[in-house]
Amino acid sequence: TITMYPNPVTDMLYINLGNNTWNMENISVSIMDLTGKYVMMQKVDESNANTLSISIPENIATGFYFVQVTDGKNSTTEKLEIVK
Repeated sequence: TITMYPNPVTDMLYINLGNNTWNMENISVSIMDLTGKYVMMQKVDESNANTLSISIPENIATGFYFVQVTDGKNSTTEKLEIVK
């Protein structure tokens, strides 16, 4: 499992991937609303350690969302609250 902090988040989200065997060259992060509509998709170019830094776009409103992390083979989804 991944760990996301802070939750709720305002502007910068950190995702710790733990000790999983993620393909760091192929990581992408998506944020979906509760209906499954994608509000943000971002390929992550970081390969340092296991923590990703994701900037939350200004146009995403306060509410509950799902964050999906995938590397093409592995995938996990967690619930996130965004507060503006």
